[in-house]
Amino acid sequence: MAASSRQSFRLFGALLCLCTASAGQSEVSNPEIVVTATREQQAALAELKPERTIDQDGVLSYGASTIGEVLEFVASENGDADAPVIFVNGIPVKDPGDITDYPAEAISRIDVLPRGAGARLGAATDRRAYNIVLKRVFASNIGTIRGQFATDGGYAAFGGEATFSRIAGQRRLNVTFRARDEDEIRESERGLLQPTARFPYALAGNLFADPSSGSVEIDPALSSAAGQIITLAAVPANNPNPTLANFVATAGQPNVTDLGQYRTVRPAQRTHEMSLSANTPLTSWLSASLTGRIEQNAYTSLQGLRAAVFVLPTDSPFSPFTRPVAIARYFEEDPLAGKSKYLRGNVGLALNATRGNWQITARGDYRYSRFKSKSQRQRQSPTTPILLDVSAPNPFGELSSGLVDLYLDRSSSTNKNSAFALSATGPVVNLPAGPVRANLNASLRHIGQSGFNENPFFSSSRSLDRHERAGQASIEIPLTSRENKTLAAVGDLSVTLDYGITDVRKLGAIRRHGVALNWRPIERITLQGSLNKQRLLPEAEQIGEAVIVSEGVRFFDVVTGETLDVSQISGGNPDLLPEKVLTRRLSATAMLLPRINLQFNAEYLATKRSNPISSLPPTSIDLIAAFPERFIRDADGRLVTVDARPVNFERRSSEQFRWGINLAAPLYDITPSQAPSVRGKSRPRLQASIGHSINLADQLVARPGFSVVDLLDGGAIGFGGGGTRHTVDAGVNLSDREVGIRLNASWRSASRLNLGTLSAPTQLRFSSLALVNIRTFADLQQLGANEKWLKGTRLSFGITNAFNKRQRVIDNEGNTPLRYQRGYRDPVGRAIEVEIRKAF
Repeated sequence: MAASSRQSFRLFGALLCLCTASAGQSEVSNPEIVVTATREQQAALAELKPERTIDQDGVLSYGASTIGEVLEFVASENGDADAPVIFVNGIPVKDPGDITDYPAEAISRIDVLPRGAGARLGAATDRRAYNIVLKRVFASNIGTIRGQFATDGGYAAFGGEATFSRIAGQRRLNVTFRARDEDEIRESERGLLQPTARFPYALAGNLFADPSSGSVEIDPALSSAAGQIITLAAVPANNPNPTLANFVATAGQPNVTDLGQYRTVRPAQRTHEMSLSANTPLTSWLSASLTGRIEQNAYTSLQGLRAAVFVLPTDSPFSPFTRPVAIARYFEEDPLAGKSKYLRGNVGLALNATRGNWQITARGDYRYSRFKSKSQRQRQSPTTPILLDVSAPNPFGELSSGLVDLYLDRSSSTNKNSAFALSATGPVVNLPAGPVRANLNASLRHIGQSGFNENPFFSSSRSLDRHERAGQASIEIPLTSRENKTLAAVGDLSVTLDYGITDVRKLGAIRRHGVALNWRPIERITLQGSLNKQRLLPEAEQIGEAVIVSEGVRFFDVVTGETLDVSQISGGNPDLLPEKVLTRRLSATAMLLPRINLQFNAEYLATKRSNPISSLPPTSIDLIAAFPERFIRDADGRLVTVDARPVNFERRSSEQFRWGINLAAPLYDITPSQAPSVRGKSRPRLQASIGHSINLADQLVARPGFSVVDLLDGGAIGFGGGGTRHTVDAGVNLSDREVGIRLNASWRSASRLNLGTLSAPTQLRFSSLALVNIRTFADLQQLGANEKWLKGTRLSFGITNAFNKRQRVIDNEGNTPLRYQRGYRDPVGRAIEVEIRKAF
């Protein structure tokens, strides 16, 4: 294990010992406590009926460690692409970090609320909400260690975490420490072929014609001795004074060096993280919450070797030739390396008040992030010949890498974000169908973004200072109600109206507005339709990042079909305009069989964007034609520079339909009167879900006057290729409380990417891809291990990408371009993970 891994585990071991010492006894909780709605819950979630409730056994069946992991499973089953709005015990939570690091065992139940419920927290009218009800009493100290290994070899990751949690009614505290180390993966470890370099570099060196001679023949004397024209010869090994005859023996047999041994396809990574979340009541109507998080990520990558072309003159004492010749060499000393660190942290303080039926929250947040990187670069271009004079060292002997100077390319960016927000939600007036509920929000925000990049040849700096004042109001109006006997035959019908405005210095007013209609015609069916229109500001990083020029970036040229190393320009674009987004959504949810929680959901989403923002990674020929100034070529038409800074496209429109089915069926028979007798006994259950997303349309116009690009038929704005028409996700989980097995599968249909030129197009074909993940978990005591020290110990075993599948990419001739080799598509491949989790 690397030194960094040992350091991480020493830290983790110390934290685990501290956690153990402070515990004194095993986990304390009472899962049978009945949680009733508090006044705060009634105030925030009045009249909202959950579409689905996940009880304690359902939560444990996921085999998840934290509440955040549970929410990821639930969101995946529901097909929620947008992050849901979170309530905890009925109280709105602005920052999900307030709750996501708590142990999964702290959950009493999760109520999945109807789409549109997020409007009660100031979100868009089509956002879903989850209400997490915690156990009234819970105490645990948990330590976890895990290891992950790639079956293809060359990769291992080790990590651990320690969590201290306490809950007593509305008082709660959670502290989490995490550490993780991941090995690098080198390109040679995945068998990646390297693109052909302009000159025949090798560690031992190769001989070829002087580039300035205009000839491909090395030397007429060498060709005469060999009896044929010689254009390439290996430098003889272990021979500092080779003769012409020695080169005859190596003619046409060049030395070869696998550069993939000195390039990483996945960098080494080290992560350390600490989080704190606390909540306490101050009075009967006021509570305070505090959250904090700090995280550091460090990355180390290899970017190849120093390379040079030396021209050996005829008057050199080491030359046996009759004309100048060239020698191409790599230098193994000190491979080119890149290092980067990402530090981010945030702290938030909130006051939550309940006055009558109104919930009022005041919150202040401060977020800080800093990114630093430094990369070794070669001062002189490896394609520029270096003339060796008579005093130069012997090019056939041991050459020092000092002949090729290096410099450091440094870059840094800092983001500071401070905000204060005040929100209130509650009823404003009673109508026959029920109370009209309002949500009001006001906020102030300041964003400071700065960055710089410097090296001996280029430097740039940029900064952004943005002040925002925002206000938002939404109102939910009930129109009919079965419970209140107002047009009861219609069912429950309500309309939600939303309006928000953000005033940004120098940019003016940024508005959003939306309307949603929510209808529950019968108890088991919920329908929702929404229309939202908004303008979205560019992210501060998209504007304020400094310009960075990175050398040796591997790139696939869709015009020539060639994979090559280019100079890539990245950073911010101060000329970006806000996006305009119009979304229309129709959704339906039906509980088909309540006994087994069989639920069907369907959703149609149409989105239109004006001025959509995107960077320019490898793209289709249509987009290269639209932005020719971003792709610079030399006199031979070879791509040399790519400007990947973000741009505004003209417009984009898409339509998607998704349907899904979920079920959670207990495999035991139980009635309320029998409940006490089954506590602590076997309670097997089956959970299953399947979701199918169909992209009906996805079209882009890059610039005014350009034709429409069909992103589902060869167009693309990303490295993955054209858009896929179909995506299917499925999961099956069989569990008995804390023993279970879970299988997840995903499938995406084939796609295409247009290549060549507009006058002579060709295509890349991306195969369909099916991935399967398997995870098993078991509480060792529940399996019959009665040793006292095993109490609260869970062992998990997982396989990611169980069949080691990677997407296949081929051109019209059936060949795979180098940039789309399997190892680039998924460097890790199949991985096995073992986790031991102990509750003290």
